[in-house]
Amino acid sequence: MSAAPKLSQEKIFSIAEDVGLNLNLLRQDMELAAIDAYLYETAWLALKLGIWTTPAFVIGNAFVPTRVSAGQLKALVAHARNDRRSRWQVPANASAPLLPVLQGGTAAQVSSQQSTK
Repeated sequence: MSAAPKLSQEKIFSIAEDVGLNLNLLRQDMELAAIDAYLYETAWLALKLGIWTTPAFVIGNAFVPTRVSAGQLKALVAHARNDRRSRWQVPANASAPLLPVLQGGTAAQVSSQQSTK
């Protein structure tokens, strides 16, 4: 599997223009040190949390390193809202790939389990 091609500045500005962004403001924002700091901090936090894929979600006490359906996402959020103080309990309608993580496994365990299927 090959990596996605990098976006050139020309392509970025073309897309930005197509979606109606103010290109002058975009150019100014791209030069802000605060933007670089935010991206660095976010990447550092993801690394510390062991998040290396997208999409990935942290919902309550659960790390979900995979895509989930809208229904599963709603169930995970509802559960987190209802039970903020206790250890994570697996919602009844969680899909099989989520169960090892929700039951205290790691993302690497889930990834290796999925690759052997």
